[in-house]
Amino acid sequence: MQWQFFLRSVLIAASSTAIVCTASDSAHASRVAERGSERNILLLIIDDAGFDQLTSFNYDRKTGEPNGINPARTPTLDAIARGGVRFMNTWAMPDCSPSRSTLFTGRFPMRTGVLNACLPSDLPVSQVSPYEVTIAEILENHGYQQHYVGKWHLGDPTLNPAGPAMTFAAGFPSFDGTPYGGPAFIDRTLAGQLSTDAQGIYSCGFPVDPFTNEPAECACAYETPIPDGDAPGLPWTDARRGFDSLDCLASGGVPMVESNGEPIMTGSYDAWSRIEFTDSATDSEFWNGYYVMPRAQVDSPEATLSVQRGYATILDTDRAIDWMQNERTPDQPWFLTVSYESIHTPYQQAPNDLRMPGSSWPRNLPQVCADQNWVSPEEVERAQRELTRQMLEGIDLEVRRLLVDSEVAVFEGDELVSIDPSVTIIMIGDNGTYYPSVEAPFDFARAKATVYQTGVSVPLSVTGSIVEQPGRINQNLVNIADLFVLLGEIAGVDVMDEVPPTHIIDGRPMLRYLTDAGDVPPARTINFAQLGENQHPLGTVYGPCVLESLGLCTDSILYSQSLCEDSGGVWYGPGSGFNCGTSRRPLDCATCLELEDAPGYPESFSILPLAQEAVTDGRFKLIQNHIETGSGSAITFEFYDLRDCPFAENLPGELGIDYGETAPGGLDCSLPLDDLDPVQTIAFLELYEALQEQLQSEIPCPGDGNLDKRVDAADIGGLLQYWGPQSSVYDLNQDAVTDVIDLGLLLIYWNPDCTQ
Repeated sequence: MQWQFFLRSVLIAASSTAIVCTASDSAHASRVAERGSERNILLLIIDDAGFDQLTSFNYDRKTGEPNGINPARTPTLDAIARGGVRFMNTWAMPDCSPSRSTLFTGRFPMRTGVLNACLPSDLPVSQVSPYEVTIAEILENHGYQQHYVGKWHLGDPTLNPAGPAMTFAAGFPSFDGTPYGGPAFIDRTLAGQLSTDAQGIYSCGFPVDPFTNEPAECACAYETPIPDGDAPGLPWTDARRGFDSLDCLASGGVPMVESNGEPIMTGSYDAWSRIEFTDSATDSEFWNGYYVMPRAQVDSPEATLSVQRGYATILDTDRAIDWMQNERTPDQPWFLTVSYESIHTPYQQAPNDLRMPGSSWPRNLPQVCADQNWVSPEEVERAQRELTRQMLEGIDLEVRRLLVDSEVAVFEGDELVSIDPSVTIIMIGDNGTYYPSVEAPFDFARAKATVYQTGVSVPLSVTGSIVEQPGRINQNLVNIADLFVLLGEIAGVDVMDEVPPTHIIDGRPMLRYLTDAGDVPPARTINFAQLGENQHPLGTVYGPCVLESLGLCTDSILYSQSLCEDSGGVWYGPGSGFNCGTSRRPLDCATCLELEDAPGYPESFSILPLAQEAVTDGRFKLIQNHIETGSGSAITFEFYDLRDCPFAENLPGELGIDYGETAPGGLDCSLPLDDLDPVQTIAFLELYEALQEQLQSEIPCPGDGNLDKRVDAADIGGLLQYWGPQSSVYDLNQDAVTDVIDLGLLLIYWNPDCTQ
């Protein structure tokens, strides 16, 4: 410990070199502009798909797991990746919202305030601000027609003053998808049909036949009468061979069951009347995973809300194809983002007709999606891996349909034959894979929501005629922030000319890697990732969620009982019935620390850090942890030489995986800080200096709601604009209203130049 204090004092005394730099690369941008036609952009985002998920990136994936579940087959995604440039050393942020805000603003989380996944209780200061300059605004100013389909998650509509129209407020002119952070919770009541006692039998939101272990055959109910088909004029179809309860959900219906869960074979008005067909896009009680979820259509400051029925991945593809075929203007450059909700939790079956040839559910594995009566936790975890495989294969099939039906690409079998020369396809995962779905050899215990390699390493490829010598692999350090710059480069725009100088841009130019097949100087020498705590209204209480298979507890990300349980955790917070038994809180627990102290909870666990930051130079990696303690918080460090970490010989760049002290079989490759050799010591010092320089590069400016690094009359005008019983970026006291108290604080914070 004394050694660490010595290092710290040396570093504080040492001179520092900023790692923040501009993103100007005008020569390459001009080259694209001259080529002219190569300006259309299709951005594909696959949710929670880390580096481990695609064979074209993770070469060492097992071909058969010990439990008999094979990895997903993704011939389309792999063909796209291999047909362009694969970036094998790309970092995203460890969670959805920080990654997406970084991509679309080019700015790291500490600048945008989006430090973690945006939740319903997150204040607007922890969502992408309307005063940020997004790439959508820049491209619109340069004549681009744009559309965004699928998952948003750069904010949450609950406390955002723009509500579901926050996409428009953030500069995206056209949006069609879910305004929330992902799919809905799974409806275990089957639209209110099941009794309380029976709500533990169908964890996937549809009835399963216990004898065949397949979706049950049953009658299928619809909200309105069917105009034709088997039952014209009736709002249901009776059970029929070849059409099961999963087909029913995919067609927009509700499987009909008795209150005890027994499938109904012949429909009736009596049975139909028991079904709750929710038509509210704000009432989540009977939303059902990927099959019944809210939809927002936004092309103005007002959003049109509805409830979509059918499988989200298919509906996203339908809407993207419709925009490409019917909405976009010929001869106008376009930018289309398709952000699939998969493979995010909750894990839920893809439709029967969205499976790879020969794919079937393992006969010896129950069809479950989360904890369910009579099913062991081990079987639940096996089922979740199988569900991930189905969901990712479904995305692969739908991406193929999108490319073919939009006439962007031509395939022969699984071979990518050609791509429209005017289109550049960018494909990326938004963060690492969530732990139940992690593929070998990556570390499932250090996955999404951590800054370890499994949590931040993502697949990234760029494919199209813009690429010289397709099929290349690039090992340079790349950050998801760099896509902000690349999108401008493809459009022939220097983003630095479009962003106020007070907005530090962390992205670096990437076009050189595409247009020059030779060795080019690296755009960045340090990579960075970050995760922290978002701001909530004062007094917000979540509760502890324990991921027992990881021995990990969190009281921030998995904020509710439904979210905790759908994510494979055990809830000990409000409503759990667990008696915390501490002097601080007599009933349910509010924090992991309280649960750890509770006499009725004998198990041990680690507590997810309050915040983490990581930097790497491409070989050595330094992690800074902010740890919760009974007396506040403490800072600890972890240091790795990735070339000496496990599986380095099997992964691109010969960079291994940062397994830690809890890893089995001697896989721990963390370096003891009190026994570093001279080379390691120098690397540690340089990375520590780079990390602190990065964190200190954003100058705090309390009261600066409009992000111009001044607190002045313009902020008073902004505050008055949002004045009222709602939160805003000017809710300075975090009480979820914008009022006279915030005005008083703004005057206290008055500062004509925060940079001085």
